[in-house]
Amino acid sequence: MKDTPPKPARSRLWKYVRRFLITLAVLATLVAALWIEENVRGKHAWLKYKAELEAKGEKLDLKDFIPPAVPDDQNFAMTPLLAGLYDFVPESDRKPGQSLWRDTNAQSRAAIIKWGGDPSNPIPELQTAPWMKGQMLNLNVWASFFRGATNTASTLPRLDAAAEVLRGLQQYQAQLDELQIASHRQFCQFKLAYDTDNPAAILLPHLYALKIQARLFQLRASAQAAVGQTAESLKDCEMAFYLSDAAKDPMLISYLLRIAIANIALQPVWEGLAEHKWSDMQLVELQHRLGKYDLLAEYGDAMRGERAFNLGALEFQRTHRDVDVMSGYPDNPGAGSMIFMPSGFYYQNAVAIARMHQEILLPLADPATHRIRRDKFPAETDSLKTISGFYPYKVFAALLLPTLQGSVQKFASAQTKIDQAIIACALERYRLKNGAFPDSLDALKPQFIDSIPNDIINGKPLIYRRKDDGNFLLYSVGWNEKDDGGKIVPAGKGDNAGISLNQGDWVWPEYPAK
Repeated sequence: MKDTPPKPARSRLWKYVRRFLITLAVLATLVAALWIEENVRGKHAWLKYKAELEAKGEKLDLKDFIPPAVPDDQNFAMTPLLAGLYDFVPESDRKPGQSLWRDTNAQSRAAIIKWGGDPSNPIPELQTAPWMKGQMLNLNVWASFFRGATNTASTLPRLDAAAEVLRGLQQYQAQLDELQIASHRQFCQFKLAYDTDNPAAILLPHLYALKIQARLFQLRASAQAAVGQTAESLKDCEMAFYLSDAAKDPMLISYLLRIAIANIALQPVWEGLAEHKWSDMQLVELQHRLGKYDLLAEYGDAMRGERAFNLGALEFQRTHRDVDVMSGYPDNPGAGSMIFMPSGFYYQNAVAIARMHQEILLPLADPATHRIRRDKFPAETDSLKTISGFYPYKVFAALLLPTLQGSVQKFASAQTKIDQAIIACALERYRLKNGAFPDSLDALKPQFIDSIPNDIINGKPLIYRRKDDGNFLLYSVGWNEKDDGGKIVPAGKGDNAGISLNQGDWVWPEYPAK
């Protein structure tokens, strides 16, 4: 027999190439099949869970949170001082480099005063709510600013510093008057450019303006109370509370700003109580105004709006694959890879985000019992274990949860301060009538208060006792659920450190000794 001649090298090479191409085609077909299966399965999971929530009355689309339009002439947000904040140049008319705002000075004008002042006469950075540490607003710093002193703060008696502050604030009288007059309008609705295709593009310039305006009303109210103008001070306190109301819109950040402004507004309230400046009728009015806050119910509103915002942003990323929007940071090392993820990955993450809100975040507050459910807080290490599934399907929820879960603490602390302020007003009314604070809070009912709010942390009565010096101690056990005897723990070192929300008690600050 003759030997079979060897095949040419070119023939053998083509044989290997053909095998490789067949293998590659099989793999490509398999990947495509898995890709399609992942997309179908993910979309089915999302549509199914979405239908379940909607059947319970839950709203998941940001469009459902957009308020109806209101008449401009009945809208606080359309007063001339504020109207320019949302008067944007249409994108089709905008030239390269042109400002988004038709009036480029709208933001600075709405803020009334440039915080930090003129560089040659700067305002030192001040705590927005020093009352939380039992401190009066430093009127001497402002007296120095208005007088043009740049090196050292005044050392005037508080009464004289207050008078100088009031003289300095007269230059902003027209703007403050405009806001107070506009606050009597029926509606307050800022014309946000609700970009429901890309929620992350929504601008909120009014939030900064409202905070600065609230601080000016706070400053004037404190100065007015110091010189005995309590009727005027009360009007400015109420205006600051109104600005807190004006901050509400469907997003969590706006509710957190609302809380911050409420704390700003409480500064002159606390000062008036500390110096026994308020009359019985003024205290009744303050109790009524503070009683309108129900931050535990608003927590649910904020979380539902935030859920719709997050789902909208995720859907934008699924359809546009915008790295910057998805990650928040263009140099995020994991951002680029997510551009190539199948749509099913995003649908599964939408399920995780919706479940995180529904099953973990929303149950943390119980407005019906005026409680924060500390027992429903999962440990940080396994906070998403209650949501079963492949971890990459929960990656966005894992990024969002720490911040969102921490926000309930701010709602809880703020509502506790509001509750304590209402009780403090009732205590002062009791003192005005009887010459001393009562031995127990029960003595306030029903003449000075209809019902006494419970401690929202444990559901028990807030801790109260009258002190030997005639003052009183009023506090919640705080986030650690432990009675620390009314101890306040600083959040850091230095005079400007805030109060820790994690350690110590949540205390209504004691009034300075006379």
